[in-house]
Amino acid sequence: VGLWNWFHRRCEWKSAAGHTETIFDCTYSPVDSNLLATASYDGTVVVWDTATMTVMYTMYTEESLHETSTKTTVIERNMANTDFGCVLYAVTWSPDGQELAACSIHGVVYIFKLGKAKAVRSLNVHNSACYKVDWFPGQIPDSDSLLASSGRDCVAVAFDKEGTERVRFNFDQPCFGCHWSPGLRGMHGNEHALLAVG
Repeated sequence: VGLWNWFHRRCEWKSAAGHTETIFDCTYSPVDSNLLATASYDGTVVVWDTATMTVMYTMYTEESLHETSTKTTVIERNMANTDFGCVLYAVTWSPDGQELAACSIHGVVYIFKLGKAKAVRSLNVHNSACYKVDWFPGQIPDSDSLLASSGRDCVAVAFDKEGTERVRFNFDQPCFGCHWSPGLRGMHGNEHALLAVG
């Protein structure tokens, strides 16, 4: 991971390797500007302290834990056949910064507790690769557990962190991105949540 200083036009630092493969996504904590989460082809989520340039936590899915516990020859074979067992394409923080969600090549969304090594929940949201997951910012009452995801199956889904589906949108093409708007106040004082999908 590297941090680029926009104003000074220079790289402030580059970390030592925290992943064993390509990083696909990174995002800062909404409550601690020093904490950065990354999701990788190696099937892990890593949380970095960018103030000290160190890895704080490495979090695993069941598939990535299985991969790290097998022999090297098996890992090398599975890398070619199953993409490390669990490629993670995107990661997002909960509004309170205590949980993270990551989405996988298998269409599963994993929920992690900050500091816990293993995912606490696996949600089967898509029937093929899930490319993006986004946690609702939490400005509407009772929305702090609301997430959205989009995937190769041409579907975008809004659901809660327990796995209860709220709404499903079908499209003609694979959906590579989704993002919640902040809570928007309507003409009559009611709140609206908008979800952009592309």
